[in-house]
Amino acid sequence: MFHMRPSTGPLGAPAAGHARVVFVMEEGRTVVTLLDAFGAYLGQLRGGHYLSRDVAPGAYRFYAVRNVSGHVVHTAPLEAGQTYYVLVEDPLLAGFRLRAASCDEAGEALLAGLVRVEPDPGASEAEIRRLIGDEPMRMHEADQRWERLTEAERALRTVERCAAPEPAIDAPATAAPGAGS
Repeated sequence: MFHMRPSTGPLGAPAAGHARVVFVMEEGRTVVTLLDAFGAYLGQLRGGHYLSRDVAPGAYRFYAVRNVSGHVVHTAPLEAGQTYYVLVEDPLLAGFRLRAASCDEAGEALLAGLVRVEPDPGASEAEIRRLIGDEPMRMHEADQRWERLTEAERALRTVERCAAPEPAIDAPATAAPGAGS
């Protein structure tokens, strides 16, 4: 069951003193539940949807769980005023996975054509807990899988701040011949 509803209003900037994490699921039929490191429910995603959460600056772990599997993504320390993107992928004939958007993937472009959602306030805490099931076990298993990843695989699952592009340096203006004479 999908306990989300379309969100109203534009995404906007993160709340003052906070960083924004945007979870994006471009494709897929799977419904994935998102949790923070304490097992707190952040929301659900399915293909064609995204949701966002504003968080205090710092390092985090976020989990995506479904049925009996869970995946984790870590963050480098998130900075206030910045927006970070996490992708939930549901590849054909493979289990879903969670990964950080790379710096060459334009975050806002990822959201084009997707529906922004937020948790449905009509869904009870009991419904959500029943939906999530044994999240501590799935989170533990996700952490154990993290420990077995190579450094290269971990890099794909670590959200980093992308460096701002270097400002273009304009060549000094040259006076046209005969100008100023």
